[in-house]
Amino acid sequence: MKERCTSDTATQSVYMSQVVYSPQYTTVNNAMTGASITTTGTTAQTNYNGSISYTGTTAGIKKVLSNLIPNVPVSIKIKVLYNYKPLYIAVGEASAATPNSYTNLLYSTMSNGSINFTFTPTQTNVELSIKEAALTPSIFATSHLCFTIDSVNYTQQNGSTSNTQLVQISSKQSDKYRYSFNGKEHDDEIKGAGNSIDMGARIYDSRLGRLLSIDPHASTYPNISSYVFAINNPIIAVDPDGKDVHIVIGDKPVGTTTIRLIGSENVKGAPATIQVDLYKMTVTDDVTGKTSEYFVTRDAPIINQKDPVDEQVMPSWMGGDESYNVTNTSFEPRGDNKYNLVPTTTAGEGAYALRTKTGGTDLPAEPNNSPFRKKADVATGVMIHVGGTYTAPDGSTRTTGSEGCFTLQGKDAGNKGIQNLVKDIKQRKEANKKAGKGTNIDLEIKKRDNVKKESTVDADGTEGN
Repeated sequence: MKERCTSDTATQSVYMSQVVYSPQYTTVNNAMTGASITTTGTTAQTNYNGSISYTGTTAGIKKVLSNLIPNVPVSIKIKVLYNYKPLYIAVGEASAATPNSYTNLLYSTMSNGSINFTFTPTQTNVELSIKEAALTPSIFATSHLCFTIDSVNYTQQNGSTSNTQLVQISSKQSDKYRYSFNGKEHDDEIKGAGNSIDMGARIYDSRLGRLLSIDPHASTYPNISSYVFAINNPIIAVDPDGKDVHIVIGDKPVGTTTIRLIGSENVKGAPATIQVDLYKMTVTDDVTGKTSEYFVTRDAPIINQKDPVDEQVMPSWMGGDESYNVTNTSFEPRGDNKYNLVPTTTAGEGAYALRTKTGGTDLPAEPNNSPFRKKADVATGVMIHVGGTYTAPDGSTRTTGSEGCFTLQGKDAGNKGIQNLVKDIKQRKEANKKAGKGTNIDLEIKKRDNVKKESTVDADGTEGN
């Protein structure tokens, strides 16, 4: 039903009755209270501020979250006050065959601190687990403070309320602020005030909550509906007009450098660093016309914890040169090789975390023997971050290793290299924004052939025979 009225300035306005729905939510605070400890020898201590600290050679906890509504998203906020190593966080469901075992993963990730994430249950109960992602428990000779949890809260929509109100659908244009959702301008001439928003490449109907045409870049993402906005994840992604900053990591070596051999400090005689290849990384955008070149490592060597010394060579006590077994935990794309990059300070100086085009943190990967992965063919926590020798926030000098990440090396090693990359990307995003272009960061990783998963190195860090 329409009702017509006249304002003081004799400008005619038209209103329409409209039903407005308001969602209602269930919020559970301190959801991990009473959580079970899953690791032997771990102790829990409640602190003066209500936080809980877990101490041991390693630590893990789990708790069943019950009375959830199936097929309705659940948003979780985990506030971590301290963690010695990155934390592996997972949400699992039970199956009909094993109703008491929550082995079907709904969500998993590696996090170096507090984290917010969303998952969608298909049952009323799920299990949330948090544990220290240590290489192996034997690395830590003594007990240590593993992590301190301040709070774990989650929210889920449980219904909605409705009311009818009059909505203005046309009026005289005013000089008031005309911009709203995603910073785009209202188009009030046809559908009324605030009901249509010009997104640049498409028109958004705010009453329907729908875009009225397909994404002009739909062919680039065949696995995503062409009618969605920001790949259905507007918290992580934005879509000013479909144009972005572009980064490409090459697949052909352009030189060599050295990188820290993770775990070598636990094997007598093993080299602290080994030689790896360098690869070119280019950065472009849709406005400036400039191309920047950086150099990164792709290989991620760790000492083989189960069999660190190569027994097939003559040991040093017999006059030979010992060799050491190395596992390459590099991230190699499986299937789609295009990603979004999200700025993060997880790695200290500044870094960029890889996300799938749908905003996911679980990246399909070629399988390897990485102890950092929950599944051999799924990688999490992959980043582009500082490489070489650098100064940490605490003032100490450190040498970068890699657990499956890309590290800036060569001329781009150290604090200055990551600072230059962060500044470069920031300036390009600002230029794109001023020109009305996109500010997403797109990453393409060229796939490598015949990547070595296992190798041996001599005591000087060079590859053995």
